[in-house]
Amino acid sequence: MSIPMLTNKVGSTNVGKPLFFDDFRGNDLGPGWIIETLGGNYSVGGSLLTLSTTGPSITAYRSFVPQTDNFTVSARVKSSMLAAFALRLHASAPPIFGSTIGAQLEFDSHVENKNFLAAWEPSGGGWTWSTFSSPTVTDSWYVLEMRVQREPFTIVYSVYNDTTPMKIQASQGGPQDRSPSLLGTFTTTAMGFSYDSIRYVALEAWSAPLSYGIDWLRITTSGNQLLCDDFLHGHPGIQQPNAPSSWAGAGLWTPNSVNGSTVWFPSRSVGQFSSFFTNFLYSPYGVSITSQAQWIVQTRLVLLIRVEALNFTRGPSTWYGPAGGADAWRIDLNWGSGSANIGYGTDDVHVPNTGLTVGGECIERTPQGVISTNNLIGQWITANITLSGPNQTIYFSARDSAGNLLGQSSETGFCGTMFGALPMNIDFWTYFGTSEVDWISLTT
Repeated sequence: MSIPMLTNKVGSTNVGKPLFFDDFRGNDLGPGWIIETLGGNYSVGGSLLTLSTTGPSITAYRSFVPQTDNFTVSARVKSSMLAAFALRLHASAPPIFGSTIGAQLEFDSHVENKNFLAAWEPSGGGWTWSTFSSPTVTDSWYVLEMRVQREPFTIVYSVYNDTTPMKIQASQGGPQDRSPSLLGTFTTTAMGFSYDSIRYVALEAWSAPLSYGIDWLRITTSGNQLLCDDFLHGHPGIQQPNAPSSWAGAGLWTPNSVNGSTVWFPSRSVGQFSSFFTNFLYSPYGVSITSQAQWIVQTRLVLLIRVEALNFTRGPSTWYGPAGGADAWRIDLNWGSGSANIGYGTDDVHVPNTGLTVGGECIERTPQGVISTNNLIGQWITANITLSGPNQTIYFSARDSAGNLLGQSSETGFCGTMFGALPMNIDFWTYFGTSEVDWISLTT
């Protein structure tokens, strides 16, 4: 049964606000679905949509014009042969099959030996693709997911191997908060079509003879959420110096010295970051992640992080002052000629010099630069940086796990360049310290 859940602009910051969900119950497709066939059949039964090809292609598609600044479309699919199937975003008038105007996440091992790949129309037109996962298991359920953001226009493709009963999982939040294992992810930012030109979402099978079962299709939005990383599906589970580090939201970031010796996942939804290596001696960004996307402040930007400091010891970087310093964790909004940051550590700039401190535009040299001297080792806190556009003010605050205010501060700039209309990134790092991160969020 298809359930159009929401059709207008979303104001909630909740991740996964439903826009559309179809679990294909009943004996036929629900209203709004269109079948385009050049050789194939479809059927609905047993709570599955089945697409079977007997010729060039068969496509089930429906209108979808995004009304929010971001959305996620996902589908759960199974086949005895991983070949010639796509979850597609179409950015022109039909027909769907054969068009290069759009983007899709596809199986393609039978025809072109490319396995799971992202395919899209690049800037300048044409068609290009990139393989990012090569599974060997067939007759298994996979979740295909495309996370799409308007500004800057970005598509994050992800594939999960899944064993959870999907009618339960889809109704409770999907691959981002249940058991599916992330197989791979890929990000594109240079497309030949625009976010606002997206017109249809499609399920497409081609080549013959092939048959695919689709358990559900879902479209959600995070409303005014610009970035949300909850560090799900992370591995390795323990510190492993020779292992790569990966998690579901890794495609949102540019990593620096991120590997199994510096970032690991003690649970599948918490990332542990650690920096105690000599080659990081003089760089506070030695173990760090920087957002690939940039944003400007229109009305406001609100950066939140839930984080736990585990330890730190002073290192020699003069970024912390002549005597050096350390951060169990620190996060900032960085606009190149200035920044606003909050973190937990020690330095020789703030007075007192150890605690929950804020920095940027010289606030670190004022009494407002220290918002708490409590011992926060081993305690989960939620920290906030808010940039207000109309009055060009930076606000800092932090609360403990019970919601109690630990401290707050604000500034309009004691020196340097305030953010104005400058584009900015998010940076998170640890320097001669260790911390665990539950999630990072940026909203308007």
